[in-house]
Amino acid sequence: MPLTGIIVLIVLAIFLVVFAFPRLDARIFIALALLLLAVSGMMLMLEKPILADQIAGYAFYSLTSGIILLLIQRFTVFTIPRLDARIFIALALLLLALSGMMLMLEKPILADQIAGYAFYTLTSGIVLLIIQRFRESCG
Repeated sequence: MPLTGIIVLIVLAIFLVVFAFPRLDARIFIALALLLLAVSGMMLMLEKPILADQIAGYAFYSLTSGIILLLIQRFTVFTIPRLDARIFIALALLLLALSGMMLMLEKPILADQIAGYAFYTLTSGIVLLIIQRFRESCG
């Protein structure tokens, strides 16, 4: 999976976590990042640089997730009071149409990447729709 695909997946996962668990504290991810950095340092002392590099990568993702979660929680109250899942589903259909156009233009690699983003977007919309229905039925 290309790096941009991983980044998009991480951002969508964070977005879904924010809406699934609105009271989730972002400091958990930041504390996890600090813990993983400490473990990475210990792996370097034990002369395991490959493992230390992998753990440092996970620490980076955890820290990035915590910061994005903090930003989303800070600005969600003011800018996005209620996000509709149909926006994601419509965007996924638009991306699928764009993917088909890329296939017609004989750009299969780009079409495949766009179709992957459409899959992530559609999955996010469906999960968000399930979360919204669950919240409506519980409260």
